[in-house]
Amino acid sequence: MSVIYNIYSNNNSGGAVNYAAPIASTAALSFTTSTLPPGSDTTFAVRAQDTATGLEEANTIVVRRVILDANGNDVSAQPNAPHALQAAPTAGGGCSVSWAYQSQGQGAPPNGFFVYSTAGSTPNYAAPAATVPYSTTAAGFQCELNGLVDGQIYAVAVRAFNAVATETNTVAVSVTGDLTPPANVDLFSVATF
Repeated sequence: MSVIYNIYSNNNSGGAVNYAAPIASTAALSFTTSTLPPGSDTTFAVRAQDTATGLEEANTIVVRRVILDANGNDVSAQPNAPHALQAAPTAGGGCSVSWAYQSQGQGAPPNGFFVYSTAGSTPNYAAPAATVPYSTTAAGFQCELNGLVDGQIYAVAVRAFNAVATETNTVAVSVTGDLTPPANVDLFSVATF
């Protein structure tokens, strides 16, 4: 039996591997691609094929994802983006921020999360307002932010980071600062029946 290896890929912008047609076939145990474009997210897959019968095995687990940043640096070991982001105002001009993290499919686990809070509708990713460590035993994370101006709308965002890279999701939620507590109760009565 003679075996070749069919190499499959996606379209360099993330997404599922296209198993309809291989990008290359080789009898060797290695394959070198053409240069990948900066800013690309490419997943490669390999399947063995019997050249005598034409039958190909159908595994979907022999894959390798390569992510390049805008400068062409390999950031494949970056963490996934957080999800289920929520923010709610708290008393005295604070804000409670919560999110979840799913490790399945990550390049590598995060060291932690940068939490951003920016006045207006667009987060400024230049300097985080808080840093929260990652724990492998937690699926959800939370932090408290302070110093929000009363009535001011803030854009809140969270990004996961590790030694390789900070992932670059752009999901943000808004929250309005609330320094003013509710008015005191000034009338209270009890009726009996």
